[in-house]
Amino acid sequence: MKRITTLPMIFVLSALFAMQLPAQTFDEGNFRYTIVSESEKTVSIAQSEVHLSGNIEIPSAVKYNGVDYQVIGLSDFAFAYCSDITSASLPNGIESFGKYSFWECTSLKTVNIPSGVETIGPGSFWLCSKLQEVNLPANLKILEENLFYSCSSLRNIVIPDGVEEIRDFAFKDCSLLETDKMPSSLKSIGESAFFGTSITSAILPEGVLSVGPMAFSGCVNLSEIYIPATLSEFYGSALAGCEALESIEVSVDNKNYSSIDGVLFNKDQTELIIYPGKHGSKYEVPSSVVTVADGAFEKCASITEVVFNEGVETIGKRVFFGCNELKTVVLPSSVKSIGYGFLYDTNMMESFECRAVNPPVCDDNCFYGMFMESCKLKVPVQSVEDYSSSREWRKFNDIEGCVYTSLDNVSVTEPLIIAEDGCIILYNLVDGMYVNVYGLSGKLLDRVCATGNTVRLEPGEDVVIVEYGNYRLKVILD
Repeated sequence: MKRITTLPMIFVLSALFAMQLPAQTFDEGNFRYTIVSESEKTVSIAQSEVHLSGNIEIPSAVKYNGVDYQVIGLSDFAFAYCSDITSASLPNGIESFGKYSFWECTSLKTVNIPSGVETIGPGSFWLCSKLQEVNLPANLKILEENLFYSCSSLRNIVIPDGVEEIRDFAFKDCSLLETDKMPSSLKSIGESAFFGTSITSAILPEGVLSVGPMAFSGCVNLSEIYIPATLSEFYGSALAGCEALESIEVSVDNKNYSSIDGVLFNKDQTELIIYPGKHGSKYEVPSSVVTVADGAFEKCASITEVVFNEGVETIGKRVFFGCNELKTVVLPSSVKSIGYGFLYDTNMMESFECRAVNPPVCDDNCFYGMFMESCKLKVPVQSVEDYSSSREWRKFNDIEGCVYTSLDNVSVTEPLIIAEDGCIILYNLVDGMYVNVYGLSGKLLDRVCATGNTVRLEPGEDVVIVEYGNYRLKVILD
């Protein structure tokens, strides 16, 4: 016969009751405290119903039932929604902030964070719209998500060496923030971490491994960025809407990324990842490219014309989203698929040329948000009916059939070039051949298809490179 051992009922009930007891709290003065450790006699500041305003001074210790307790932290939501607090003085014994400690303290201007603080919880200063100054302690290793989200008065902040992670939305919409020095210890930058700030430079130190989606998106003053050898993950949308960005510099030792004339590609240049917002108004995609990444040209305010060379097969999502000056796009016969939002919010489009005989597969809403009424779609003449009956392509009101002849093997003679009065005139051209004009920096200035044997160009620069077939000629204008 088996013996069944039972615990005394009073012991079981006592254990259950102890598991369910909330942390003990007490009120003293203007603050509510939660006992962290009875044995160590430590407490944290808890959320209180007392209305607080002006400057608040948190004591380093508090007496309760005749026992002295040391104040070592702020609990979650400790001062959340205290909209009349203007400043906060914290004692040196504080070691940590809980989540959302000062959330939506809309009058808070200054707060001193003691040097011994090692963790500051997510969203601690979210929506502190008047916060102007914060000193971050040297012991921090992580800037948590939403930490300074929408602190719209915050201008400068020193991110201490030792910080390894700047997490999602940490400084999002801190519209006046100009801090741009990244700590040498940094390893990752999260999604939208610096979205909409006023930083002008992002020199990422060696050791950074990843930069999340939209990390620097909307930083309209950002003019330079450096990608170190260690970076292995960089999202195309990270630099969307950076209107002042002229080029992206990449370490030659990086095994994943490369830069051609300031445009970001993968290492072997088969994928175009990011075209800088102020790089130039016209661009010819290199013939090595097979894939165009999501958001590659997103919110490039200055781009007006893009020509994709043969070889491109896959075009990602939102590639030209928000390119308000874009007027002309040419897709090659090799293109097979196009992601959603390809031409979303491109209000100035006039000519869209797709040379693929079979209409490329398009995601839903591929052309949503563009003015199709004013944009002509040019396709191979034998494919007009197919495009007109395709679910996405038939949304164009004006579809024109064109005859495309393969000119890859056409033999051309050297053109006659005359430069006068700031113009270039080329004679003896082959109908259908393209003439490209580049600045000395390598930027594409103009691209014209010869419709007769003569082309007239006004490049706008004194010295240019003219490319026609296998000929590349340096031309000096008067």
